[in-house]
Amino acid sequence: MSYTILKKYLPDAVIKKLKQSRRCVVSFSGGIDSAVVVAIMASLMAPEDVHAAMFRSFLHFPEEMERGGLFCHSLGVTLHPLPGPELDVDEVMNNSSERCRFCKKARGRELLEFAKGIEADLVLEGSNADDLKDATRLGTKVLKEMPQIYSPLAEGGLSKDKVRTLAKELDISWWDEQATACLATRFPEGHPLAAAECSRVARAEWALRKAGFSQVRIKVLGAIACLQVPQTLMEQALTRREEILEIGMKEGFHHLMLDLQGYEWGRKWIEEKDLSGRTEHI
Repeated sequence: MSYTILKKYLPDAVIKKLKQSRRCVVSFSGGIDSAVVVAIMASLMAPEDVHAAMFRSFLHFPEEMERGGLFCHSLGVTLHPLPGPELDVDEVMNNSSERCRFCKKARGRELLEFAKGIEADLVLEGSNADDLKDATRLGTKVLKEMPQIYSPLAEGGLSKDKVRTLAKELDISWWDEQATACLATRFPEGHPLAAAECSRVARAEWALRKAGFSQVRIKVLGAIACLQVPQTLMEQALTRREEILEIGMKEGFHHLMLDLQGYEWGRKWIEEKDLSGRTEHI
C-alpha cells in the first residue's frame, strides 16, 4: 500500500500512532474491516511483526476463516488461530440478549493476554466509525472498557462505505461482500447454541450466496427455517423456489418459509420466551 493512499483515508495522528508500533496484534475476523487493518499494518511495518489473531468458533463461517488464512499468507503476516473463549461463557451459549457484550469481553481479555505473551506493544481491532454510532452493537460498547485495544478505522472517522472503498483500493477481493454476522443471530434469543445447528445454517447460507443471493439469512425456529433476503432479491427468491428448497433440504430444512417482510439489519428474530405454550399454533 502506498503512503499516498493511506494519507487519503487516515489522519496523520492515527498513522503516526500506528507507525510507532514495534510489534502489533490485530483481532482478525476475516471480515472486510479487520482485513483492512491487517493490510494497513503490513504496509507500515515488517509483515513478520504483524500478528493476526483469529478466534476459531462454530459461530462463524469456516469459509471466511479459511479465506482469512490465505489473505494473511499473501501479506506475509502470521495468523494465530485461537480457541473462541465465548464457547465457555454461559450467556453466549444460551444466546442471551447480552451475548455480544459477554463475547466481546471474553475475546478482548484473551486478545490482550495473547498480545502480552508475544510482547506486542499495540493491539488493534476493526470497528469503523458507523459501528460506534450504532446503539444496537453491545460488543462495541465493551471497547470503551478496554482502552488498551485501539480502533484505527473508527478513530480515523472511516464509515462503512469508506472502509469498503479503501478495501477495493487495497485489492481485497471481498471488498463488496455483505457482512454475515454471528450465527447466533439465526436462532431465537434464549435458544441454546449448538455446533451442529450453526454448521448446517452456515452451509446452507454459503450455498445460497454462491448461487447469487449476495445477502441472505436463514432464521431457525425448531423444525422450521425462515429465509430472509432484501426486497431487491425477493422476486428472485420466488422464481428460484425449487433451487432454494433443494439447498435447504440438503441441510435438513424440510419446512422452509420466505419472510415477506424481507431482511432488515438489526431486526430481531423471535425470542424463545415468546414461544412458550404457543408452539402448536406455529
